Amino acid sequence: MINQKDVWIKLVLGCIVLLCACCMTPKRPPMIGSDGQKYGIVEGLFQNRWWNYYERGQSFTGGALTYYLDEPTDLAKTMHYLKIAEADFADAISLRSKDQFRARTYGMHFLDYFPHRELGIVYYYSFQEKEFGVVNSLILLL
Repeated sequence: MINQKDVWIKLVLGCIVLLCACCMTPKRPPMIGSDGQKYGIVEGLFQNRWWNYYERGQSFTGGALTYYLDEPTDLAKTMHYLKIAEADFADAISLRSKDQFRARTYGMHFLDYFPHRELGIVYYYSFQEKEFGVVNSLILLL
């Protein structure tokens, strides 16, 4: 006969494992450039909020521009960082689409939030003039 205590223990452990597996989110690890600088770093924990994506996108854009301006021969590394930054800015825009000076993140924390401008810079440096024109026209409509 099946012991009820064993069934309850297995059921509780199964629920705990299932809940822990559901809470896991994929991470983009910070990348260390050839200059020794880390790119893709956010202040504090990454919590999948719009300001986390925006800050990480700015970090990757900074890394890409470092490679673009300092080492123009390493175009593959530049494009890789720009592609990651583009995805982060797109995620930030999907969570909060309004550009704003001193956008409130949490508590008394504020941030100048202009993801459309940053995405336009990414498109400009990744030579995607078609998307750059679309973003530019969206900014003019705002």
